[in-house]
Amino acid sequence: MKSLHAPVRLAVLLAAIALPASLWGQVVCQITGPAGSCTTSATTAITVPTILRLTIGSATTPFGSITQADYDLTRKDIAGPSVVVKANQPWRVQLSSAAINWSAVNTDPLNPARTNKPLADLLWAPTLGGSFTAVTGTPIQIGAGGRTGGTTIPLAFRSLWSYTLDTPGNYSIGVTFTLISP
Repeated sequence: MKSLHAPVRLAVLLAAIALPASLWGQVVCQITGPAGSCTTSATTAITVPTILRLTIGSATTPFGSITQADYDLTRKDIAGPSVVVKANQPWRVQLSSAAINWSAVNTDPLNPARTNKPLADLLWAPTLGGSFTAVTGTPIQIGAGGRTGGTTIPLAFRSLWSYTLDTPGNYSIGVTFTLISP
């Protein structure tokens, strides 16, 4: 017994081949005769996504060791990490901290590290020697801009120190940088 499926398949294949080229998504230009020209056009398309990139130059920004001169000044200032934004639309960068207090690790068994050193003892400014503002739990804008292939946001940190409050120890506190597209 012969299969009826083979002739049907062949007929479908021949019908598909006979379809006009435009139905296949092709653009055809044809010249008939000995001379002439042919022009056609096509369209290209691309989807451009939102590009927002925040790069922090270092995961840690060490203050180093606090000296007597730092205690005498009641502070130590350092340049912050490099903060660079690349974006194809407007953007803002905010700084905040989820910590209430600095983390403290004892280094002297007779003088425990201060476990209640407040977040307010960390301040930021756009430049060293600038006007410093306390880092808080509420995000504060430290930079904003438009489309850019790389904008650096200047940043400096200040830590506050007191002879009567800040005992020997290793202190650290985390900060959060948030990139936002308005």
